[in-house]
Order: sequence, then structure tokens, then C-alpha cells
Amino acid sequence: MTEFKVNSTDDGKPSTLKVPLALIGPLWGILMGVGGLWFTMYNTQRDQGQAIALVQKDVTGLKGTVTNIERTVGVYSDSAYTMGDAARDQADIKRTLDDHETRIRALEKRRR
Repeated sequence: MTEFKVNSTDDGKPSTLKVPLALIGPLWGILMGVGGLWFTMYNTQRDQGQAIALVQKDVTGLKGTVTNIERTVGVYSDSAYTMGDAARDQADIKRTLDDHETRIRALEKRRR
């Protein structure tokens, strides 16, 4: 048996806690297991807190970006240059180029 001296009793005699030596190893193992589990849980919670803070920061940044895009689209949506506008502008240029090409071919035929 292993004896651990504990605070004295009311009558002044020291009291002892008698623990069989065979139980000290398992008790120590249980104590270390609980301590290790607590330490692991503490670290996991801390890491999760940091990850959540990082995600919140990213979400805030994305919200700002979306707001900027919405503002930009809102400002330029009325005056946006659309595909229809581009096709209309290119149609005039294409007609002019076709006309010039036809004239050049006619001139080449006259030379021959």
C-alpha cells in the first residue's frame, strides 16, 4: 500500500489515504487521458474559432465586392453597350467594306 498524508482530522491526528500500489498506474493513466482530452478539445476549439473568424472576414470581403458590382451594374446598366448595339455598328462598317471590295474588284476587272 502507498500512503498519502492528507490534512489532519479534527482531533489533531493526521489522516492518511491508503491506495493500493496497483491502482496508481491506472489512476495516473486516467488522469493523463482526461488532461490530454481537455487539451485536444481546447486546441480544436481555438483552431475552429480562428477558422470561423477567417471565413467571416472572407464573407465580409465578398459582400463588399458584390455590393461594388451591384453599384457598377446599376450605374452602367442604362448606358451599357450591348451585343445588339455592337452588331448594328458593325453592320454599317461591313456594308461600307463590302461596297469598297465590290468597287476594287470592278476596277481590277477593267484593268484586265
